[in-house]
Amino acid sequence: MTGPSWPAATEHSWCLYTSAMQEKEELKQYLIDHLDEAVEKHYLQVYYQPVIRTLTSRLCGSEALIRWIDPVKGFLSPGDFIPLFEEMNLSYKVDRYVIQEVTQACAGVSTREKSSCQFPSTCPGQTSR
Repeated sequence: MTGPSWPAATEHSWCLYTSAMQEKEELKQYLIDHLDEAVEKHYLQVYYQPVIRTLTSRLCGSEALIRWIDPVKGFLSPGDFIPLFEEMNLSYKVDRYVIQEVTQACAGVSTREKSSCQFPSTCPGQTSR
């Protein structure tokens, strides 16, 4: 068993800390600090992307997509906050919010519209009762 490979004594490495790196770290901290407020004040918005069966060209469902429209930072890309919240074990807060929003939206869909679409009866990891 061998240990980690260390650079030779003659090798040097360095990294220049740039303003872009500082801005990225500040955004990460902002997102973490303001997640609960974004949920509470509905800065997170759910958008629905239709799912079309290619064989029939019929709508068979939709995918819920989350967007964050912040009063200070403006439109925030899901690529900025989803991986961060996954890394920080905070993604459950976004997941719970999306499930609540989708559930409320589905409650307002007419019976006819529901019959033409098939939505999963349970979410991944959820057991039916």
